[in-house]
Amino acid sequence: MSRIEIRPYIYGNRNVFDKFDALFLFGIAILAYQITGTIAVLVAPDYEFVSILITQLTMFFTVYIYAKARGIRFENATRFNAPFTWYNIPLMIVLALGLIFFMIPIDSWFTTLLESLNIHVYSGETDLGSTTATQLIMLFAYSFGPAFGEEFLMRGGIANGLSNSMGKWKAIFLSAALFSLMHTNPGQLIHPFVMGVVLAYVMFTTGSIWAASIIHFVNNFTVVAIELWFLDDFNAFYEKNYIWMMIVGLVVAVGVLVLVTLLERKKSARYAVVEDKQEEIVVDEEAQKLIAIQYEVANRTRRILARVLFYISVGICVITFVAVAAGFMDTVV
Repeated sequence: MSRIEIRPYIYGNRNVFDKFDALFLFGIAILAYQITGTIAVLVAPDYEFVSILITQLTMFFTVYIYAKARGIRFENATRFNAPFTWYNIPLMIVLALGLIFFMIPIDSWFTTLLESLNIHVYSGETDLGSTTATQLIMLFAYSFGPAFGEEFLMRGGIANGLSNSMGKWKAIFLSAALFSLMHTNPGQLIHPFVMGVVLAYVMFTTGSIWAASIIHFVNNFTVVAIELWFLDDFNAFYEKNYIWMMIVGLVVAVGVLVLVTLLERKKSARYAVVEDKQEEIVVDEEAQKLIAIQYEVANRTRRILARVLFYISVGICVITFVAVAAGFMDTVV
């Protein structure tokens, strides 16, 4: 009898996602997003918040169900259960506001550039409702939905999975690029990419996905609230102060990022992903060979399926992006 280590890809539990988990999650989430979003629009065409909440829940449960099916500890792999220091909450709020002030002028200039090149830009205008109740529902949907669904998919699943195979910085920029592409709008190339970089960075730095969720929530809440109730006043302020907005926003955002980095470095063990514990059992040589074959087949199939789903979903996003840019579509997937 010989002792053999049973890989957790087939048996037992894992505490982390890997690169192929990340590719699979992006692939299946985009496809599921398409299906549930279409169903929501058909069932409740006059209630956009239903579509928003359903698609965001789709992203969250894609990660959750996949983790459970693969024997991956969801709470650890997504950094859901990592300790999150209270003082990071106001820091993340200030960081989000700084990013908004910095990015609004850049978004405006970039949109003007695209339009001068005759590239169609989806306006992003939507009916936020005419009554206070409807407006509050839309504010809730746009703020909580993406801060929950998109974060658990793009940072909790994809950024974490990529980082465990290719390192933190490659994972940050690749996940940010996918986050930008997912919006399928030429006018939203820059803002989601910058946000994606910052969101992944603060998650890795603080060790908690809740840091990214807070920033995402504040960003969406502020933008929607301005559009609902303060648009005229904000536009008047912006016309006179957009240069200062960008400068102050950049200084504040960079300052908070530096401060958070320094604070977290002073802590000995802010958050550490637990090592995979691989179950060991005693088997004979014949069983050992069979397990090795099963492991290789299972992982080969997993890698192929992950790549196929990933490329299909990237293709869908690219086609939609080109269709919007050419003016054939005025909606974002």
